Amino acid sequence: MNLKKALIGSTAVAAAFASASAMAQPTLSDVIKASGAELDGYMSGGYNYNFNDDPAGIQWRPYNSEADSFQLNQAAIRISSLPENGFGGRAHFIYGEDSQAINGAYGDDSVSKFSMLEGFIHYGRGPLSIIGGRFVTLAGAEVIEDRGNSNISRSLLFTMAQPSVHTGVRASYAVSDMLTAHLGVNNSAVAGAADDNNEQKTVEVGLGIQPSSNSNLAVSYYDGVESNNGMENLSVRFIDVVGSVQVNKALELVLNYDFADFEDSSEISGFAAYVNYQFCEQLRASLRGEFVTMEFDNGAPDQDVNEVTLTFGYRPMPNFELQLEGRIDNADDGTPFTDGADMEDSQTVGAIRALFTF
Repeated sequence: MNLKKALIGSTAVAAAFASASAMAQPTLSDVIKASGAELDGYMSGGYNYNFNDDPAGIQWRPYNSEADSFQLNQAAIRISSLPENGFGGRAHFIYGEDSQAINGAYGDDSVSKFSMLEGFIHYGRGPLSIIGGRFVTLAGAEVIEDRGNSNISRSLLFTMAQPSVHTGVRASYAVSDMLTAHLGVNNSAVAGAADDNNEQKTVEVGLGIQPSSNSNLAVSYYDGVESNNGMENLSVRFIDVVGSVQVNKALELVLNYDFADFEDSSEISGFAAYVNYQFCEQLRASLRGEFVTMEFDNGAPDQDVNEVTLTFGYRPMPNFELQLEGRIDNADDGTPFTDGADMEDSQTVGAIRALFTF
């Protein structure tokens, strides 16, 4: 009897020890946090339906461009350590259909479904921070990451005018709580290519202004040179302005203006306006409207294009959102959209997407 009790007691102690040992094992997240870094990510995927019959897919879209097909758009993981004082860095990886567009803008293989959105070394010293490597642009109201936008599809300005990523060095300085200044030198003006196709560099200048706790203004300027098929260096100038106002707890207004001048080639200018409304904790809506003008120097006819997009987001859980969108694009001049054997001046697309963050 005593032997049986001893065996039972030994088993209980061993089980408790094993349980305590299992609980003591650190997770990957624990290890990363202990090192002073942060780990986060997201996954997004959905379905697009083009009411036009266009075998090329959905026009004027670098992302979510496939029609009548389910897609894994982005599966991303990001590891960051950006201390206020000292060295750190960021590595941001994305797998999915959208990586083909990301790589295309970067200047590498546009077929691969794997991309490194950002990879840079960071140094901080009080209000000053410096990053060097590959990083996203200062410009635009929208971003490459699916989780950072209020709509499923990207704006015309995002597609036609704005740069995406840069390779170079950027310094940022917090002058005050209301003003932050940025100054950088990059390889490529607007294309965002990693490899330089000329000796000239692109200068970026940016200002982030917060006049009040519920309003923000960001201005960025890029001035550089792009090579035209390696034959001729063309000056490129680009200015971007984004302003936002949180009118109340539910309503946000955003306005984005762009002007891009490609020497001896074209000029692109336009506005995009956003009305974001939070009906309740679970339900929101975003209405976007924009107008873009393209002027060409090669004799091609100028073109005005516009689009209206309405997106609803339903969030049953804090880290999951189901999105539903309808969008109509129109071209005032020309017939750029294919519809079977015909050419049309409009394109209508519906989309649904699921977004999970962690």
